[in-house]
Amino acid sequence: MHCIACVSPKSVIEGKYLLKKNKIKGVNTHLTSELEEYLKQAPNSRFMGTFPINLWTYKLLGGGKENQWKPLKKLGEPPVYFDQLKAKQSAFKMQQFLFSRGYFNNKVKIDTRYRKKSVKVNYIVQEGVPYSYNVIKSQVSDEGLKKQFPSIARNSLIQPGVIFNQSILDQERQRITRAYQDSGYFFFDENAIVFDIDSTVGNKKIDITISVLNHKSQNFNNKYMIENVFVYGDYDMLLDSQIKDTIIVDDIYVISDQLDRYVWSNILNKILLRPGLKSSFAKKFELTYEHLLGLSLFNYVDIKFDRQQQNDSLINCHIYLKSSRKMELNAAIEGNTGTGNALQNSNTLGLATRLTFRNKNIFKRGQILQMSISGELETQLNPIDRQNQKFNTLNLSIATGVEFPNFLFIPKKYFRDYRYYRSKINAAYDIEDRFEYLKLESVNFGLEYDWFKRKKLKHFFSPLNLNYLTSNLGAQIQPFIDKNIQLKNALENQWILGSDYHIAYSSQQSKSDKGFWLINSGVDVAGNSMYLVNYLSGGQILDFLGASSFSQYVKLDADLRNYISLGQSTSINFRITGGIAKAFGNSNVMPYIKQFYIGGANSIRAWRLRTLGPGSYSDSTLYLDDGSIAVILDQTGEMKIESNTELRFPISKSIKGALFLDVGNIWNLRVDRYRPGARFSMQTLYNDLAIGSGFGLRWDFSFFIVRLDWGVKLKDPRFVLDQQWVLLNDKTWRKANENYEFSILNLAIGYPF
Repeated sequence: MHCIACVSPKSVIEGKYLLKKNKIKGVNTHLTSELEEYLKQAPNSRFMGTFPINLWTYKLLGGGKENQWKPLKKLGEPPVYFDQLKAKQSAFKMQQFLFSRGYFNNKVKIDTRYRKKSVKVNYIVQEGVPYSYNVIKSQVSDEGLKKQFPSIARNSLIQPGVIFNQSILDQERQRITRAYQDSGYFFFDENAIVFDIDSTVGNKKIDITISVLNHKSQNFNNKYMIENVFVYGDYDMLLDSQIKDTIIVDDIYVISDQLDRYVWSNILNKILLRPGLKSSFAKKFELTYEHLLGLSLFNYVDIKFDRQQQNDSLINCHIYLKSSRKMELNAAIEGNTGTGNALQNSNTLGLATRLTFRNKNIFKRGQILQMSISGELETQLNPIDRQNQKFNTLNLSIATGVEFPNFLFIPKKYFRDYRYYRSKINAAYDIEDRFEYLKLESVNFGLEYDWFKRKKLKHFFSPLNLNYLTSNLGAQIQPFIDKNIQLKNALENQWILGSDYHIAYSSQQSKSDKGFWLINSGVDVAGNSMYLVNYLSGGQILDFLGASSFSQYVKLDADLRNYISLGQSTSINFRITGGIAKAFGNSNVMPYIKQFYIGGANSIRAWRLRTLGPGSYSDSTLYLDDGSIAVILDQTGEMKIESNTELRFPISKSIKGALFLDVGNIWNLRVDRYRPGARFSMQTLYNDLAIGSGFGLRWDFSFFIVRLDWGVKLKDPRFVLDQQWVLLNDKTWRKANENYEFSILNLAIGYPF
């Protein structure tokens, strides 16, 4: 009652009303979210949409008083009083926006509902029927431009029957401009393009005439060719007048007082603006700019052009570069919940340190050398043996790699027009030592290619990925592993030689686009080439390498996400992810580090990471002869199905809330007599699905997000069918399962998906 009194009618300034709520009525959800951008006033934020905690805080700390301590003024939110003028401005802006979308006869009315000292404002929208294009004409004054226009118009964004949209007109103007510039009219100005619209046709139709007028610039309709390209290394406007050395590399003038800093032939490969270029100016300008910035060698890139005075058909290109710092050394200390390398037991809590060194020009050719070393001590989070929580796991990782600004072993002519292309050579050594029980080691070497022509569609290909895995079992765990043949085979010393390819698609048009799709999918194949070589050698290759076996398998995975904006910073988000893996040929089980797992802060949040499944299998601990717990074993499988749904909503300006529902599990493809219930079957699919739900908080610090999710188990497949809905079980069941974890608190950085 005390907090309610903080915003009682008596505390509201006489003659003013607290703005309690804005609501836009009469249009669909998508259009509503766009119209909300034009609201000039937003009410005080409310926790769970009900309690104005920030306003209460402001009042309790004496907000608005002259003698209020300055630091306290930053806490809470001052009351937002309804401003009728701003409401009218909001309605006017909404009408303008709707007009720009083709709703020429739209109306927006303001309906205010007063109650005591607060007011709810409803914006009643009548958008009407949108106008669409009928007849499309063109009118071009210059003969040269006129001849070019029909080929440009073939890809026009404006077509009969399409609804009028001002932003589409702006895109069409930019498209035409770029097309003329790419055709050699380098100085063509988009202001020469005018759209004449006639909305008097009737039947909600409009005729449009696209006009290309003579521009005030005398050179806009001239065709040009690049004569010279000048590159200024280590450019500084304050020192520009100093005398510098000049060399010519690939017909490009390089001007710098530190010419030996780079092997310029490699750097200039990123420049597509070349002497003699007569077309594709806009495209090659964008690619050159992106390529040079993408090298990470320069923190400033600028490209300018000027016309030759002696010949009005020639231009010079000037590229200004300023070098960034060559060396970087970063150190970090962090706490985590065991979400590190692939070997790592993730049912843990630990303290880690990492040291990373980068040389961004190791061979003076734009190659980036990165070296890192990290170490971590962990304690396993054991819900049953809470008295024996001590550091019992050591993780070490040493990694190095070189990133190349081109594709290794592939001629540059095949990829120079890509917006992004890189290749990497990586090597790493990882070790996980669970004292006295299990020691896992992995040596990895890989070659990777990353590229995309369009930012919406990205490709990742690793033609060579070589791993060598070893495991050393402690005396206490050895008898258990010996009994479980599949687990023993998964942990045996083995080579993995394979390739993988992944593709990522995003429908997001820009960062402001709140509703979009993300699709990631890939395939990982290993062992075929090694099988062939080993077969041809009569098995001598493996004897020479000292390995007992090599892995042969195929693995498919996919991840589908949909983000739907509901307006007012509220969204509902979906993810469906899963995969399937099959060992064949020389292997009868997938390697341990290549199997699927589930649970944790970014998966099914009511279960700890790698403790759920497979299927209805429930024993995730290994007991010693005296009954004490030796180690918690990670649970993995050959198949995964998972679905996540999350409703995200604002609580305050910096705090967001979420309600979530997670469903899924992992399975094996074959019967495992040591893990009963682990095999996938359509008949038992519903029984095997785990279901968790919960509530989360997200603190937005602008440059990163801290997330706290409380996951509650709803349906646990480890129990018989009539006991799976664990919250509904009786006291007898609860007593028999007194150590059962009904809920988990997850702390993480960033969103789960």
